[in-house]
Amino acid sequence: MPCSYFITLGQNGWKQEFLTASDSDVNERLATEKAGETGTSLDLKITNGLGMDWMYGEYWHLEVFLDGTWYNLPLKTDHFVHDIAFELPMGDSRKHTYDLSYYGDLPTGIYRLVIDGSEVDAAYECTE
Repeated sequence: MPCSYFITLGQNGWKQEFLTASDSDVNERLATEKAGETGTSLDLKITNGLGMDWMYGEYWHLEVFLDGTWYNLPLKTDHFVHDIAFELPMGDSRKHTYDLSYYGDLPTGIYRLVIDGSEVDAAYECTE
């Protein structure tokens, strides 16, 4: 729904009753480290500690933590990605920059960026 961003974000923050609870099963063996941050982007260093090679693409989404539950956030603007696969061999690391501007101005809170992979998800929590 194109207007879901404007329905779910109020003057005092996110309206929990209009958000969808996350079904992400975050695997903690993929370590993420915040390498840098600006107002509209986040640099993450992803390290594969799974004990096997991992494939992932450019698909990701942002979630917010409210009252003990993670919720998916709607996009403010369209977000297009390349349908491509990256291999991250066991034990290797890679840095990626994620453009957060697709989510508009985020109110203060705890957020995580979830990288959608073929078998696992990785997440990073940050306080804005």
